Amino acid sequence: MTDQAIHYQCLVAVHSTIAGLGLDGLAVDRVYKRKVLTDRNTVLQFVQVFFPPLAETDLGGTTGEDDFGYPVGVAVVDGDDADYELTEEQAKPVWWKQRIRGAFHAKRLQGVPVSFYCLWEPAPVIDMGLWQTANIWVSGGIIRCVTRERRP
Repeated sequence: MTDQAIHYQCLVAVHSTIAGLGLDGLAVDRVYKRKVLTDRNTVLQFVQVFFPPLAETDLGGTTGEDDFGYPVGVAVVDGDDADYELTEEQAKPVWWKQRIRGAFHAKRLQGVPVSFYCLWEPAPVIDMGLWQTANIWVSGGIIRCVTRERRP
């Protein structure tokens, strides 16, 4: 048994898994782990793992065990020139998002012993407000880390 919160274990495991994916064109030190989504102390073109403003879910369970879903946010962020043309290079955030989804959806979370499986809850492909006002491409989703925990 560990002295760390399960939700924190999930966030750390998601962060280390994404950092280990070797996302094309993204340096490992640009995969950030934060409390909340922010651009503070970041360099554009990054992936950020954070606690989203969402509740855990109680998914029932079995006799003596409960299934909980812990949300972990993933944001894929890149600068953009607000040009409407799209090149393969500019579409990298979509590729990163696809790779991240594939690393987690319907799979156990490595490094979290009570992990049962993960679900991918997608966000819009692009946040149009940020793209239009700040020339930033932001996308991502929620990785819902489902655990099976023994009742105390």
